[in-house]
Amino acid sequence: MKNWSDMREAFSAINSKCNYLVMRNWEGFYDDILLEGHNDIDVLCGGRKDRETMVALLGAEKRFEKDNGIHYKISYRNRDVDLDIRTVGDGYYDKKWQKNMLINKKLSQLGFYTMNSEDYFYSLVYHAIYQKDYLTDEYLQRLRNMNLSEKMNGAGQNAFEEALFDFMTANKYCYTVPFDLSCMHSYDNRWVKRRFKYPISIRLRHFFSQEGKKNRKRNFQVFNNDLKNTKESRGIVFALLWGAKNIWGCFKN
Repeated sequence: MKNWSDMREAFSAINSKCNYLVMRNWEGFYDDILLEGHNDIDVLCGGRKDRETMVALLGAEKRFEKDNGIHYKISYRNRDVDLDIRTVGDGYYDKKWQKNMLINKKLSQLGFYTMNSEDYFYSLVYHAIYQKDYLTDEYLQRLRNMNLSEKMNGAGQNAFEEALFDFMTANKYCYTVPFDLSCMHSYDNRWVKRRFKYPISIRLRHFFSQEGKKNRKRNFQVFNNDLKNTKESRGIVFALLWGAKNIWGCFKN
């Protein structure tokens, strides 16, 4: 694995070779990227080819033996730095929004591409509230400090959720189920339910994934045991009716 001594040099190597942007927490990159809790880089790439180009040019390696094309690492000053690569169409954000993020990206003074101020603010609201277990005080204060309207000064979570919903509605974006289910935590509220989708492409990827196969096998075992118990306690006719009603549960992820 290539060991980078200068992160500016690393970004310079990919700037003209692939369509990408750094998604967040980039403000103090060169000062704190080696500090515990800050040593990760989250990027969005235009597609699989851009991701493969980035991995090759940076000399990145997979972090896990069984990987889903997201979790990588690079070496910077002899230390591992996590590199998470999201791609357009992976459901991390709405596909249309991801495309627009890349269309509207800008080259920062730090030497890499970032979102414009509007996309950055609302994507951070989305990330802090819906891709985390809960909205932390740190993220809440950060959103207050960077908000695009004075009326958000001192605002709470509900106000940010409402502002995000208005932004999503105006741009015809949806809250989406991501391929990487580990980053979907808090989708059960009134705002999400009004603009929610589970893209068919993501459904199929989940269905044929190793985790999806394991879930279906586990669901079928539970179903089979419940069917046997129902047959013993209620009879074969009732068991068949119960089975017909509940068989779909075996195919849920």
